[in-house]
Amino acid sequence: MLFVKFVQALYCPAELDGLVLNVYTLKNCEACKALKPIIQRLEENDLNIKIRKVECNECDCKDIDIFPTMEITDDKKLVDSSTGYKDHPTLLKWIYNSLKIDLDNKDLIFKITKDDMNGGFSGNWLLFFYDGKDEPFRKVLPKLARTFPDVKIGEVNKKEASDVEVRFNIYSYPHLVAMNNGIAVPYTNSLHDLNSVEQFVKKLDAPVLRNLNYDDIIIESKLTKEPLYIVVNNNEEMVKYHFNELALQFKFKAKIFRSNDPVVFAKTDFTPKDKSEEIDEMLKLFVYKDGIFHSCPFSLKNGDEVIHWIFHTHFPHLSELTNENFYSIFHGIKPVLLLLTEGNMLTNEFEEVARDLHGGMPTSTTIFAQLDNTIFPAFKSQILPDMEIPSLTMFDPLKSQWYFIKDKITTNNIREITNTSIDKFFKNKLTKYPFAKTNYLNITLISLGILSTVLLFVLRRKLRYSDKEE
Repeated sequence: MLFVKFVQALYCPAELDGLVLNVYTLKNCEACKALKPIIQRLEENDLNIKIRKVECNECDCKDIDIFPTMEITDDKKLVDSSTGYKDHPTLLKWIYNSLKIDLDNKDLIFKITKDDMNGGFSGNWLLFFYDGKDEPFRKVLPKLARTFPDVKIGEVNKKEASDVEVRFNIYSYPHLVAMNNGIAVPYTNSLHDLNSVEQFVKKLDAPVLRNLNYDDIIIESKLTKEPLYIVVNNNEEMVKYHFNELALQFKFKAKIFRSNDPVVFAKTDFTPKDKSEEIDEMLKLFVYKDGIFHSCPFSLKNGDEVIHWIFHTHFPHLSELTNENFYSIFHGIKPVLLLLTEGNMLTNEFEEVARDLHGGMPTSTTIFAQLDNTIFPAFKSQILPDMEIPSLTMFDPLKSQWYFIKDKITTNNIREITNTSIDKFFKNKLTKYPFAKTNYLNITLISLGILSTVLLFVLRRKLRYSDKEE
């Protein structure tokens, strides 16, 4: 025993006064080996904190049984602790948050290198890609970092991003991307709209699968005005096992919650079992839309069907076309009936028609959308130049084909034209738009041919007349 204490006195570092990061590892621990260069990188930067490294193969590491473990102490008193491997930005952020350090602009934002880009991004990240040190949005990043301390924020110079431009769909700079547990979601609004930027980051920062009671659901529905997805359950572990990854994937598209409220059981007419061999007896997915709980018609065993159901039911009766939903609306599998309008011209009437055509169900055979030409004038001028305002047009995402609806719409006939247009679409009776170029070409050639014949006839008559004169 005396010999062991002697060895520990030689090899085990004593506890230190002041601010100390204590790192407890084992020699044959893979996570500890991976952490070693991260700790070395911390040592190379002046953090105003001492680092005490302890290998617990030889030393008495108190009650620590998970490796690696890191503890921050202040004059030997525990401030905070953390277990498991952490990459450099995550570890640095944990230290800053634990010590409540008021950082300057440089320290708040992580400078991402090409090597970092080729690695993974665990947790929630906001990445800003820029070209030129004078990019003004860089000054906004520190404020976002203070507002959302759980979101790691990094800036990437164009020189460091050359290998990942395709991966992150970077076509121009600057470019803002949210990394949601490895899933890249681009920010598509103006960077000058700081309120929109904050809402974007707020969505990234929001927890998934929050537990809501019935009153919470009503309040959330009124606040967001979006469909809410509720996993009705009596077993939290099973919910997280089956839905956590899905909730993370849909974080920017759909709000997924859980509920074990007996009032919700009664409203949905589903009382989940605590335990069962059948997952559908323990969990059931509902969408709360327009004050009604609609149950998912598919078994949770059919993951692809459930995902498709979520995708299609998350659209409201009438979707206002924005940068955020543009891709999902025009790259789905359902036809889109689009109202081209300015301001709110015929919007209320079209929404009422769309609501009725849903028939109280969460989905419809058609997606109804409206585009305000005053906000997106380039859409009409570049894609639908011959369409009037207001007018209806149909788009088939499977064929990437627009269809022309010639009828002039008014308050009185919009319902009838909507119904007949949908009916004609499914019967393949709508006219393609733009009109086939061959038609224009044929008309031109025929016209030229007729004109040439007429001119030739006139010339011959004139020549004959001249001959007679002579």
